Amino acid sequence: MAVCLPGRAVDPDVLAADYARGLRCFRGVRYVWGGESLLGIDCSGLVRKGLVWGQLCHGLRTVNGKPIRDAMGLWWHDSSALALRDGYRGWTTELFRETSVAGADHSKLKTGDLAVTADGIHVMAYLGSSTWIEADPDAHRVIEVVTPTDNQWFKTPVVFVRWKWLRSPKSPNPAPHRTAAPHFSIEAPSLSNAGFAACARFRRRSVIVRSPDAIDKIAVDEIYFVMQSKAALKTLLRTTAGLSFLFPFVCGVWLLHAGLSSKTVEDSWFPIVIGSFLLGNAFFIGAILLFAAEKLGRNHGSR
Repeated sequence: MAVCLPGRAVDPDVLAADYARGLRCFRGVRYVWGGESLLGIDCSGLVRKGLVWGQLCHGLRTVNGKPIRDAMGLWWHDSSALALRDGYRGWTTELFRETSVAGADHSKLKTGDLAVTADGIHVMAYLGSSTWIEADPDAHRVIEVVTPTDNQWFKTPVVFVRWKWLRSPKSPNPAPHRTAAPHFSIEAPSLSNAGFAACARFRRRSVIVRSPDAIDKIAVDEIYFVMQSKAALKTLLRTTAGLSFLFPFVCGVWLLHAGLSSKTVEDSWFPIVIGSFLLGNAFFIGAILLFAAEKLGRNHGSR
């Protein structure tokens, strides 16, 4: 029902504060590659799920349907650190580039901005006051880091980006800084060992395939890695969860209505019992399948 609420403009500064609170909810959660829940999370899962929680809390608190619908879209569409760096679905806008986070001018940043490593394998979120939060694969958990620091991720070249929902509507969108993308190689696991299919989606590039059953190296200018089988399974689980909830839910509500509308106890007890069972079954199966989809994690090749 909250999705159907009328939408209105959102104050980006207030949403940024809700985003920071959402991010801090994951402090101490263990690092799991591909995770996006309190059971385990990775770097791109953290920055996405924190914003999802921030938008949901903001929408429910202000009775505004727009951030709730935005949160659903952000939850549904997976994105890696590399995708966020390159403005996936127009969600992010590049601000500027630096040789490291430690050497950047933090006065140009606002709460909620992201720092993506230039190679697109890691992403961190800014909390303000020179404080960052990240799902650190080396620390094996979500940590807050105050700069300056000895953390290796803060000493590597980065691209700073801003979520479109946190941009000020009064100022024009900053023009992205375009530089020639470096030519690099990505090691991809063997299909026979990993059990998944990898495909490259790109704009200007060449792909080198050395054998029919394994992609040993992919040399590209701009590339998105998609683990197709895992993505398909996760989408299937989410769709099945929706259908498994909808059908018994509708039948259960109809039976309950029929039972409660009956004039005699003999005519009402059976549809009430069956309707209650179907409603319980709808919520149980839907929750199990959604949990399985969340447990499966994201499919993009980010840390």
